[in-house]
Amino acid sequence: MYNLKAAVSRLDFAPETESMEVTDIATGHFVFSPLSGRQVSYGDLDKVITGAGYEIEKASIEVIGKLVTNMQLRVEETDQTFHLVNEEELSRLREQVSSDLPVTVSGQWKTERGIDTIVIQKWSTGSS
Repeated sequence: MYNLKAAVSRLDFAPETESMEVTDIATGHFVFSPLSGRQVSYGDLDKVITGAGYEIEKASIEVIGKLVTNMQLRVEETDQTFHLVNEEELSRLREQVSSDLPVTVSGQWKTERGIDTIVIQKWSTGSS
């Protein structure tokens, strides 16, 4: 498990290894919160994980940002844009949230055509 933590710790957005929590040593599941103010990259994470001899079964992410298009969320702190998918949740989000209102979006994190993508599982605004 140390090899996995050591590999992830080389990423620009990774916290110190002590901040990475192993949740299941048998399967290699672990959790970490990226450093604040840094852009994240699923592609970079996948590269270091596979380079350490592991594979990502599933990754989740939660970000706070503003809708900039019908299918994109921009995180102002890092100026990073995420592509959003899950038509049902995306439709509700577009109907209920204006582009000037911050929204928290969480869901499965992956890369589609080289773009960091969130499959929306849930979302909320500061007033929700």
